[in-house]
Order: sequence, then structure tokens, then C-alpha cells
Amino acid sequence: MVDLLGKIIGIVGRPKTPKAELESALKQLDVAAAERAVDDLEAKRAAMLSSASDAEIVTIDAEIAAANRHVERVIALKAAADKKLAAIASEEAEAERRRSYEEAKRLKADAEKALRTVYPAIAEKFIDLMDTLTRATIAVDGTNRALPAGERPLALPERAVRGFPGEPRQIVREDTVDAWHYAGDSKGWGAVEAEYVSKIVATNGNAGWFEANRGGSAGLRRYDVAKRSMKKIVYLESRMALDPEPLASAVRLPALVAGQPDFWKPAGPNGISGSIGDRQDQILAAVDHARAALDRKPVDPRGQPFEREETSLIEPAEEIA
Repeated sequence: MVDLLGKIIGIVGRPKTPKAELESALKQLDVAAAERAVDDLEAKRAAMLSSASDAEIVTIDAEIAAANRHVERVIALKAAADKKLAAIASEEAEAERRRSYEEAKRLKADAEKALRTVYPAIAEKFIDLMDTLTRATIAVDGTNRALPAGERPLALPERAVRGFPGEPRQIVREDTVDAWHYAGDSKGWGAVEAEYVSKIVATNGNAGWFEANRGGSAGLRRYDVAKRSMKKIVYLESRMALDPEPLASAVRLPALVAGQPDFWKPAGPNGISGSIGDRQDQILAAVDHARAALDRKPVDPRGQPFEREETSLIEPAEEIA
């Protein structure tokens, strides 16, 4: 026990002890076991008082004193180990906070650099795109008004890329089918209902009759029928054209710095709206305006701060008696 305690004293007492060694030492510090040893010795002494010699009592008293010292040292070592482990945990937590902080600083710097450089470049590319798209739209619209002989109208570029053209009804297949139809007095009633077809008695290849209480009439009635050839067409339904909202009126690119004009702003009293192909001259004007704004240096829209004065009463110091 003494050797173990000495080893633990050496571990806990070092200025820099690894966390794992401290945790291992802490597991070996059993306060409850040390206190039970004291209780056992005191019970033994109580039993000896009526029969043992003074020398034996002195010996057991020394053992009890040593056991009590052991309890005190175990408690002290446990407290010291807990304190060192708490300090290590605090250092680890601080190191993690520092790592997280430095990583956040790095990401922040990268993001700020990207925002200052990449975002304006994106805005400039979008403005260039609007210029290219609008000039092409004007050209296509103009040539569609005076097409060369034999040529079909050209689709507007944004509609060709982002939209879906209309589709006429498309015939998948055509079949000829034979079906029984009402004839004789019932001619013009159309095809015989499916529930009566099995009752038809054919008199030749294309004529026949059946009896039925059709439509709730009183009693059975005879109906003459004739087989007729029908043309069956299977087709895909037509679909309307689908145009997306034009980029010129859908996209908004706010200014980089608060208070400055947006890089591209479709809304507002002079904003851009409508369908693909509409108001192209206005879009070109917006392109010119946006390009001019790209070269402007940011100016704080708040202006210079005002200088103001403020006075307040200073409490008098206590008078000296």
C-alpha cells in the first residue's frame, strides 16, 4: 500500500503529468477502502482493551494513526488529481475554442475576399449576359418579321433554352374496328351498349338482333342491329407552350455595399417586367445603367456624423469640515 501510494504521489506531484496517467492514478485512490481499514483497526483495538498489554495497545494505536494518515493522504491526492484533471480539461477546452476561433477567422477572411471579388464579377457577367441576350432577341424578332423565302421563324434565344415549345396533337396509330350499331327503327342510336352485345343474334355477317328490357321499357323488345366499321385513332394530346419568367425581370442582384444602387434591380417604377421578348429597348437601357454603376466607388450613404454637445451636472464633492 505504501509503495503504491508513493508511486501515486510521484505521478500527481509532477508539474506536467499526462492526462491518462492522472486518470489511472485516480482510479487507484480508494477513499472508502482506506476508511474501512481504519474502522477495522479501531474495532480490533476495542476488543484488545480488556486483555492486551500496554505494549500491544501502543502498537495498535500506531497502526491506527498510520491508517488515518493514509486516509488523509488518499483524500489529498484525489483532490490534487481532480484539480490537475480539471486544469487539463480547461486547457483542452480553451485549445478547442482557439482552434474554432482561428478556423472561423480563416473562413471569414475567405468569405469576405470572395464577396468583394467574386460577387461583383458575377454581377458583371450577368450584365454582359443580359446585353448579349437582349441584342440577339432584338435581331431574331426583326428577322422573323421579314423572313427569307422558305425559312421558318426563329425561336427567341431565351425561350429556346429555358422554355418549352407548344406541341400539336400527335397521332400514335389508327385502327379499323367493327362494332354493332342500332339499325331499323332504332337507327341513329349509336353503338350497342356493352351489356347487350352478348345478347345479339347474328342473322348474317353484318346484321342481327337482340331482345332486352332496355331503358326500363315494359317487357322485352326486339332491336335490330348492324355491324359497322369504325376508325379508331390513338393520339397524344396537344400541349401549350410554356415560357419561364424572363431573367431580366426575375433576377435581382443587390449592391455589394449597403446604400449603393443594386447591380441589377428589375422591380420599382422603372423596373422590367413582361414576357420573353418584351421591352428589349428598356432592358438595353438597364444594361447601360448597370455597367455605369459598376465603376462607381462605394460611398457611405449615411454621410458624415454630426458633432453634438451634451452637458450634465457634476455632483459637488463632499465639503471638508
